[in-house]
Formats: sequence, structure tokens, C-alpha cells
Amino acid sequence: MYKVLIVDDEILDLMGLQQHIDWEELDMEIVSSANNGFVALEYLTKNHVDILVSDINMPIMTGLELAREALKHKSNLRIVFVSGYSEFQYAKQAITMNANGYVLKPIDDEELFLVLQSVKIELDKEIKIMDWEKNETINQLLNGQAVTLDLQKNQGLSVAVIEIDNTLLKPSPFIIEHQTVVLDDLQKLIVEMLLQEKIVYFCKSDSIRIVVILEDGAPAVRLNNLIKRINENQSWSVTIGLGNIVFDLKELPASYQDAKEALSYKMFHGKGIVIQTADIKNQTAQQTKKLDDVLESLFISLNNYQLVKVDEHMEDLFLLVKIFKDKYSVYAFMLHVISQLDFRLRNVNEDLFQILDLDFKKLDVLFHFETIVDIQWWLRSKMIELSEWLQQKKLTKNRKLIDDIQKYIMDKLEEELTLKDVAMFFSFSPNYLGHLFKEETGNNFSNFVIGKRMEHASRLLQAPSMKIYEVANRLGYKKLSSFNRQFKEQFGLTPSDYRKQG
Repeated sequence: MYKVLIVDDEILDLMGLQQHIDWEELDMEIVSSANNGFVALEYLTKNHVDILVSDINMPIMTGLELAREALKHKSNLRIVFVSGYSEFQYAKQAITMNANGYVLKPIDDEELFLVLQSVKIELDKEIKIMDWEKNETINQLLNGQAVTLDLQKNQGLSVAVIEIDNTLLKPSPFIIEHQTVVLDDLQKLIVEMLLQEKIVYFCKSDSIRIVVILEDGAPAVRLNNLIKRINENQSWSVTIGLGNIVFDLKELPASYQDAKEALSYKMFHGKGIVIQTADIKNQTAQQTKKLDDVLESLFISLNNYQLVKVDEHMEDLFLLVKIFKDKYSVYAFMLHVISQLDFRLRNVNEDLFQILDLDFKKLDVLFHFETIVDIQWWLRSKMIELSEWLQQKKLTKNRKLIDDIQKYIMDKLEEELTLKDVAMFFSFSPNYLGHLFKEETGNNFSNFVIGKRMEHASRLLQAPSMKIYEVANRLGYKKLSSFNRQFKEQFGLTPSDYRKQG
């Protein structure tokens, strides 16, 4: 939901704004209200707000002055003014500030609702475009693809991964729905702080991580400032893994890997700090790297229902356990293993604890085992159960997804349609969706689309009033020769011969 702050020095007007608008239908919620500009500004500087609804004519600090100060802290804040004054000078000043609406008192609820609805549409569109473009471009860069970004390389570049701490240890009751809202709000706040620190290249990695590209030679100083600010305003904390400084865009993927590797040592170095690659001791680094490799391999085998390999990776995992000298270290290590598996599952929108009906806070069951072998057998049984659950859901989920994709294609046969378009609509990467489509249907995406278009063309050709070139144009073919060729490949006849035969 979009966060709304309402401000009016008239208490009755303030109550009216709260009660007479269906905020839930607008996908908005009033997170705070204030009867003067100073209180409102203080709230804005410490909390995430998407929309400010403010009276213009207030004592001491006017709504216009409040808006100007607020925009310094949040440049993309949406502003709707309400006022008992219809003079042009007020409206003119509101226009110069790019206000999203100007509603006169007494407020017409329907008019204000329509203004807020237009703000929501604008926010939805902006978020969809910005998130997609920024995430896509930065992800491509960090995965070694050639992209264009206006990065200043003179002082060096580095990648940092910001991770929200304690996502599994919040006090009960802490239901998943509430956790999702809290994490989303916290990520928005982190983004605002990044922008205030003049850090503009970042993308959301998952529900608890943000990846950042820094353009200066002293990144740790800026990141420590960020951690300090977050700790001052939130009951949550973040830990940041910082990669090495590089001077070429092609080397950024290596800095990104360094940052993720550094962050994985939080188990040993603590949380609420910046961890740099240089901080990592060789022995700890080697063990953690082995653990990451084993966990990644184990997760792949679990997800692919390869039970023999699951057993092999479990053996590798428990070879690492044997380096610990006391029961408490083994216990902490196993909690880390379980939380890391849950983290990987959350990246594919699954929840290990929900699947296995476990409670993270009650995993002291591990303490009751007398030997490492006992723990290994317990965890092995849970991993097999998990793999079987994932396999069953994948069979059901993939089939439904493919059915939805095929229906979507059938509805768009007369429009320009690419794998990238469909992947974006269903929120997948084109490569993954193309692979999944081929795996489930035995047919390439493009071949499937062409085949369905040709079937549609055959039906259109049955209408004698439509000329062949009109059918081709309707299906988006710019060249009649391409249409004729694909039609013949499908039916063994040219369109004209097909029509004659019919």
C-alpha cells in the first residue's frame, strides 16, 4: 500500500480526510496525520511517505513551505493540496511545484478520490517502469553482460550488498503477511537514505537484500553512515558486504561476488556492520566458501529432486561440522545452515518453515541429539521431505503457469508478441521462461506462437472477403513472403492454395 501523510490545522477537516475517503480501495493507508507543518516535516524525514495531502493555508508553516522542505528529503513525493482559497496565486504556486492535485474546500469527496486515483496510477506506472529497467540493467551488468551506465570510474567502483538482519528471529506473533509489509517498508526507507547519500545505482535483489554500486574511493565510510542512520531510526539493523574497488565496468561482477562472499561471513563477524573482503581471515574464508558451495549444490539437488545427490551433499556438509569442538558451535552452525536454505527458498517464493511445519524459535530440538550422526539423520529426513514437496508443487505450478502463458498468447495473436514481453508480464527472465516453456511443452516459444498464428490465419482465410495480405497484416507480418513461407511450413500449402482447397 502507498503511505499517505495528511496535514490540516483544522481538526474537523483532518478527521474528514481520514473518514470520508475509501483509502483501502485506493491501495493507500494513512500512516500519520498532523495539524501543523513542523510535526509533519519531522515525520517525513524519519519515515517512508509516498503521498502528502496538505492544506495550503496553515499558520507558521504553510502547506507550500512544508511541501518545499519535504521535496528536499524525498524528491519523488506526490503532493495533493486542499485549500479554502481559490485565488490564482495559490494554484499558480502549486503548479510550479508540480503538485499532483489542487482541491478546493469544502472538499468534494468524489473529486479528491479521483485526484488520488490518478496519483496511484502514476505511482504504479513509475514503480513498474523504474523497478524493471533499473533491476534489469544493473542485474545484467553485475552478471557480466555489456550495458551502458553513466558511472564515474575515476575514484574506482565497488559493489555492496545490504542485508536486513534478524528476518527469522522476530518475536511471535509475526505472521508472514506482516513481515512482508515491514520488509517492504524498510527497503523503501533504505532506498530513500541511499538517494539522500547521492547513491543512485542500486536494485532490489530479494525481500531482504539491496545491491548497490558505489562511485567513490572510500565506500566503507558512506556505508557506515548509512548503517548508523538506519540504527537510529529503526528497531531493525542491516549488515553490508562490501566488494573490492575496481576501475573497469567489466570487473564489477567480481566486486559483486566479493560483496556476497563478505556478507556470508556475518555468522563469524557479527551483524549491524560493514564487512569487507579484506576483513576475512583465510581459514574462516575457506570454510565459509566450502559451506556456500555445499549449500548451493544441496539446494540445486533439492530443487531438482535428485535424492542421491542430496545424500552426497549432506555427507559433504557434515564433514564441515566435524571441525567444531563443542556442542554449542554445532548448534549455531546448524541454525545457520537451516536459515541459509530458507533464504534460498525465499528467493523462489517458498518458505522452508511453512513447508516442513517448523518453528525457527523451537529448533532447540537440535540440542537434544547426542551425536552429529543423529543430527545428520534428522536433517536428511527433513531435506527429503522438502525435495518431495518441491517436486510435487513444481509439477502442479509449472503446468498452471504454462496454461496461463498459452492463454495469454492466444489472446494476443494479432499483436506483436515476443518472449521478452511475455516474460515481463509474468515476472520471469526470458531465458528461464523460454527454458521452462520448452521443458513443459516440448516446443520452442517462437515455434508455438508461429503455429498458433498460422492456425488463426487458416480460420481467417475461410472468410472470402479477406484478402491474403490483409490476413498477414492483421497478424503483424510486414512482409507477405514471410507469412507465405511460415504458412506453407505449417500446412504444406501456400495461403492461396489452402483457400482454393477449402
